[in-house]
Amino acid sequence: MQPENRPTEPAQKVPSAEYETAGKVQRAAPRPIRSLRFKSFPAWALSLGLHTIMLGVLTLASFATMNVPVASTSFDASPYDTKVAPEQVVDILADPSDDPTRTFAAASAAGDLSATDAPSPTPVLSETGKFNRPEDLTVEVTIPKLAMDFVTPRASEVLEGRTGFKGDVQPASEIGEALDLLSREILVRLGRQRVVVAWLFDESESMRDDQQAIVTKFDRIVGELGLRMNETAPSRAANEAEKDIADDNPKSRAARRKERAAVDPLRHIVVGFGEQFDLMQPPTADIKAISSAVNKLRVDTTGVENTFGAVSRTLQQFGSLSSAEQQLMVVIVTDESGDDFDVVENVLTDCKRLRVPVFVIGRQAMFGTDRLQYRWVDSQTREVYWVTIRRGPESAAFEALQWDGLHPRREDQPSGFAPYDLARLTKETGGRYFILPTIENERVRQIEKAFSFNEIRELAPDYEGRIPYLSRRNASRLRSTMAEIIRITSEFSLREEFPVNPDELLPLLIESGTQAMQRANVCADLEKQLRALEKDRDRDPERRWQANYDLMLAQLVASQVKLVEYATLMDGWIASIRSGKPPVPAMTPSTDRIVLWHVRHSGRHQTKPEFHNPRNAVAKAQFEKVIEKYPNSPWADLSRLCLERGFSVQRDEIYRSPLYQERARFVPKF
Repeated sequence: MQPENRPTEPAQKVPSAEYETAGKVQRAAPRPIRSLRFKSFPAWALSLGLHTIMLGVLTLASFATMNVPVASTSFDASPYDTKVAPEQVVDILADPSDDPTRTFAAASAAGDLSATDAPSPTPVLSETGKFNRPEDLTVEVTIPKLAMDFVTPRASEVLEGRTGFKGDVQPASEIGEALDLLSREILVRLGRQRVVVAWLFDESESMRDDQQAIVTKFDRIVGELGLRMNETAPSRAANEAEKDIADDNPKSRAARRKERAAVDPLRHIVVGFGEQFDLMQPPTADIKAISSAVNKLRVDTTGVENTFGAVSRTLQQFGSLSSAEQQLMVVIVTDESGDDFDVVENVLTDCKRLRVPVFVIGRQAMFGTDRLQYRWVDSQTREVYWVTIRRGPESAAFEALQWDGLHPRREDQPSGFAPYDLARLTKETGGRYFILPTIENERVRQIEKAFSFNEIRELAPDYEGRIPYLSRRNASRLRSTMAEIIRITSEFSLREEFPVNPDELLPLLIESGTQAMQRANVCADLEKQLRALEKDRDRDPERRWQANYDLMLAQLVASQVKLVEYATLMDGWIASIRSGKPPVPAMTPSTDRIVLWHVRHSGRHQTKPEFHNPRNAVAKAQFEKVIEKYPNSPWADLSRLCLERGFSVQRDEIYRSPLYQERARFVPKF
């Protein structure tokens, strides 16, 4: 209760014994005495007394107006004191002891960071229903301003390195290290209560190599956890004893002790998922049974990844295992971001209700896009096919162009962040996302780059949720305009392959050249719209959106140059055919070989210098500005790639087997 600020009543005078015995005749006698005593006080003493009384009154008044502190009932799963919780990304190849979580802990406070039984206050809105494309959703939502007055009862553990921030991204040089880091998380929980770990393995074709690597390491990790359980027994027993003492019901105490004796402290569940949910092993402590279940994981050929549906099914079947005596943990092992992202909010709500932390061993998202290109070679024809899998984006919706000036983006630029929906699930439930950095040999570019935590911290995505994200985006003139530009240009892909037969070729060249010039004019208008919002860009509170603006502006300028170059190539090609001198391929088509013309990116210009030089200079300067302002970031890396591949196009020839289209049905669905 707050102290009441009541006025102090004067103390009643108590008659002296002398006065009582003297009678009425003696009443006037004390006056001279009181007068003499009052005058005997010096002035400084009177002043001191009065000021002391005034100071006391003011102190009481200040206490009366203070807010009584209220105990926090929840905590934020992220390490940052903002409503937008960026991920912590560090150099994956660095020594794990250099984890910046430990140094950053000294400068941050984010609630009870060791416990996972309290949900984050961040998701203030509930999302229901399904939608296919988040970028198409327009909503009007009022978002309350959240108080960030967190209490840190276990801050000392963070500072001493005995625990870390929940929800951050952890480095892992390989799968074995990721499993080691995960085992530490399990052991910490075993020190408090019994644990059931549900392992959810992605059974897709693209996970086959990682699956084998996990199987070789999994037995060792599970075995070591079993051996180290004895280390956690004393602290777990102490916690259980405290609960027994607090329970004054003998029957419930006896039932609880009986249940403890019948259940192992650590059990495992093994699940495989793709399109279907495959329960390979119910809860067990039998290491051989666990190992056998993991080795029996199949390969799903549907190409569908119902990641969040698998989590939901796990909670439906085993959520009752989560209690005050026991914690259920979910560990997802996958290389994709999941096709059923539309149910993530429902899954997140269930995880919080059951207090189930979710951990992921996976890969980083692609920068600004949700697609990754995988190379597959037909063993019979040796033809190469490029298959797309979903791995991203790192944000709630696309924030970068999906078109590179010629065709859909294919550069496989790493983002440094986890796929948005999985990252949000780990952050909001108090889990972690362990990023695997190993090179995937079948990608377009064999690159798996990590980025420095300090350099991309301010560029982290917004993890508050899609509805709040889209509400803020649609309310911003800058961000909504950029979203519209992304939508318009996503359909701007140009024809890349042409037949060598002049009669078939000519109408396609005319159509493609006209289309390129029309799109160049549209890009010029879009550039004007974007430049008109430069002041909005400067006022935007998030550095990430400033970087998005700078990169998009550079891409629009470069795309105009490329589109005119493409149209110029078409015009020259048309002129050569009409003059009777069409280009002739080096290889002659035959029954076992199809020859095609192919248009690709190039730095060799088709236009005259007086046209392309000025525009080239503007585009180059804008890309260099991005590199300078956002060094060692995905924005800088993509800008360098755009500069390297040039602002023009050129014509080559390619060869294919006549069976190319027919054999495409054998391409696996990753």
